[in-house]
Amino acid sequence: MQSNVKQHPKTALLCAATTLTLGLSLNPAWAKEYYSSDSASTQTQLDQFSTKTDTTRSLDGPVFGTEPLRTYPFPAKGRDLDPGVYWQVTGHSSGHKRDMNATRFNAATGKWTANRANSAGLSDDEKRLIWNTPVYAPASGIVLTCWRNAPDGYDPGEAGCGDNADKNSLCRTPAGGNHVRIWIPEERRMILLAHFRQGTVPDHLCPHDESHVADWEDKSGAFGFNPDILVPFPFITVNEGDYIGRVGNSGRSGGPHLHVQLEDCESPPHVDTCHVRSMPFDGADVAQKPVGRDVYEEEWLALNGALSVTSPRQLVRPDRGVGGFIPVPHNTVSLAQQADGYAQVILGVTNPEDPVDAYQWEKIAPSTKQLEDQLTLGWQIDATCASGVKSIQLNSPGGVQSQTYPAGQTVVSGSFETQSFSSEEVATVCLDWAEQQSSDTTCSQNPEVCDHTEAFHLVGGESAGTAESTVQILVQCQNGDSAATSAQPHLTLECGATPFGYLY
Repeated sequence: MQSNVKQHPKTALLCAATTLTLGLSLNPAWAKEYYSSDSASTQTQLDQFSTKTDTTRSLDGPVFGTEPLRTYPFPAKGRDLDPGVYWQVTGHSSGHKRDMNATRFNAATGKWTANRANSAGLSDDEKRLIWNTPVYAPASGIVLTCWRNAPDGYDPGEAGCGDNADKNSLCRTPAGGNHVRIWIPEERRMILLAHFRQGTVPDHLCPHDESHVADWEDKSGAFGFNPDILVPFPFITVNEGDYIGRVGNSGRSGGPHLHVQLEDCESPPHVDTCHVRSMPFDGADVAQKPVGRDVYEEEWLALNGALSVTSPRQLVRPDRGVGGFIPVPHNTVSLAQQADGYAQVILGVTNPEDPVDAYQWEKIAPSTKQLEDQLTLGWQIDATCASGVKSIQLNSPGGVQSQTYPAGQTVVSGSFETQSFSSEEVATVCLDWAEQQSSDTTCSQNPEVCDHTEAFHLVGGESAGTAESTVQILVQCQNGDSAATSAQPHLTLECGATPFGYLY
């Protein structure tokens, strides 16, 4: 059975190397400092770095305010919070920066709360509505700095941060914790999104697997940043709307929240010459948080500009969003075809134009977490006999399996594993899932033997190649009468505590 997979432009980059040409005319002095390389090939790539192939600009001199301030998509999607839960945007001690949380109205108490219902037994972080909420890139650009494995729950700069050479772990957590800083060359602006949950920034966006920097106060790197958080050459790019992490409590953070800031910069950028601006958003509705009740529908207004610096009661309801990929922690995951709904599991990117027949899987775990991955093809068999089902037998490349049932069960369901693939390191797995109609997986009333074939293609790791599994299903009824049988193939990937994802 052949599969016809159509890849969405954004999903294709997970299974094939893609490049984004960004052409800025860069100063060799800071280029050499950043990349520790003065090779001609490196400098040529730097000099041609531009997000617009028809535009080349010099990065010399101040450029404050030279580009009009546009709106940016709100970095979240409505589907990722439960109904009645909203983002709450407040100001920041540093002016135009924004801290973002989540809140809901508790009708039982008549008050707003940032905590989940039925949160007994959860940690302080897990109790928060905003904890682990996916965040998406509000612009396309270069990942200038990043971090992904700082622990959640404590601040840099706590006790023990002196001039001593032996700085403790509290002194070695980046102030922004796990973060992504995006440089937009044609706008000469930087966007920082910070305090992500440990391990949720994808490693294809952030190559740093360490948990701590040498010294969080060290600003000796290029652009005035900590040298440990700089992303090395070649440049890593991110597209607007890409998943970039989940809300956490890492870095200098008093609790789970998302920190967002937009800065106008000179070129090349430097933290000492960048100016923070209020970041205007679109792609959401905004309302003032009322006292003693939930928001009425008519109170929501389209968001198309900067959120108020002075109002601590602004609520934001993001647009629901369209298909894509959200990594989440899972121990054992199972993939089965579904007609619709974004709760399809598991692990990767689906083509929004055809969400049934094209799946791509990506392992997000840090390279230090090499686990024995087990990819298993199985079948879910459902059978009905008027006199009761006696047994189900399945013949497959993995051998003969059977399940027997006591008398009296007219409808049964059996699960069988038929073929397995193992690899110590499956970096990327692309699955071409053959399109099936209900008639393909429903056996006729008579005879009781059904044949099914499922073909799929694996790309990446030791499991690369094409595999086909043909199974024969034999159902016996208690009195020898005919059976109605249906079969549904499924895949299961087991990778310990490796972070995976939902399809939607």
